[in-house]
Amino acid sequence: MTELTLRAETGQGFLGSGLPAVADSVTLDVQVGKGDPHLREVQVEFKSADQQSIQTTLSWIDLDTPIPRNEERQSPNPGTRYAPPLRILYLPDNSRTAVAEADAQRLVANRDKYRGWAAACLGVGLISLGGLLSILIRQELASRAARRRR
Repeated sequence: MTELTLRAETGQGFLGSGLPAVADSVTLDVQVGKGDPHLREVQVEFKSADQQSIQTTLSWIDLDTPIPRNEERQSPNPGTRYAPPLRILYLPDNSRTAVAEADAQRLVANRDKYRGWAAACLGVGLISLGGLLSILIRQELASRAARRRR
């Protein structure tokens, strides 16, 4: 629950105070090896509000993004999540801290989507812990009673 809240706050921070930009150059850094390739980083290049060219790695990415090719560095396929032109948000005081706008929105949405699930898991965990403690206490009491009878 804490992790969902922290991520949502990060997403909300970008949505609330991030400056919009469009990355025309996007490179996927892919982990290849055993198993399916997976996304490791997304590197972008964009122009800041003062027209400076900024190259950076996105702060938050969707690690479940399908990878089209088994190559370490590749351009995203057209129409995919990180395909250019990619709408991003960057922090006004640090233009190298950026996130895809869609990822910022997803971070906020996930908090609401999974809040009930996380609360249910916490409830089940607490009930299980209570049950385990009850069993351990009963065993200890039974053990003490058996020692007294000897």
